[in-house]
Amino acid sequence: MADRPGRTGPPDRPAELAGRLRAVLQQLVPLLRGQSPHADRTPSRLAALAELAAHGPLRIGELAARMAITLSTTSRMVDQLDASGWIARRPDPADQRASLISLNDAGQALLRAVRRETAGVLAEEIGRLAPARQRRLRDALPALEELTEALRRRPAPGAAADRSEGRGAAPTRRTGRRDRGDRA
Repeated sequence: MADRPGRTGPPDRPAELAGRLRAVLQQLVPLLRGQSPHADRTPSRLAALAELAAHGPLRIGELAARMAITLSTTSRMVDQLDASGWIARRPDPADQRASLISLNDAGQALLRAVRRETAGVLAEEIGRLAPARQRRLRDALPALEELTEALRRRPAPGAAADRSEGRGAAPTRRTGRRDRGDRA
């Protein structure tokens, strides 16, 4: 891109844009998460709460698939969310042996507070950008949202093989994340 310091010439190729976008997100997201003083608000727990807010109530297996992490890791995380008082469990009407997990009032309040905190910090820094940069950022958001939805719909690697071998449905989105448990 011509407006990047030290750059002149033709626009970036998709592979170069992808690399730059990935690098900036890998730096930006942890920096935003680091703004919270609460150790119990780990990135994976907040991600689980966000999934439940957007798509809940869910079975633990469905939450694991949406987050692209193992069922055992998700089960441990759900136990931690429950112990923190942020979720509710109830029997699944379709299968009384299974539970549905949803946010309770405390979980919803926590998620709103974290989003306000993070948005506030980000808004402060965006406000320091030059007006032209703010417009470019605003204009880039629809493309970023479209990329997010496209990646969410994309099957996980190996999903076709899993279905053809009768092992059930694979996660519905590809995240590139490794199973790192509930660590930040």
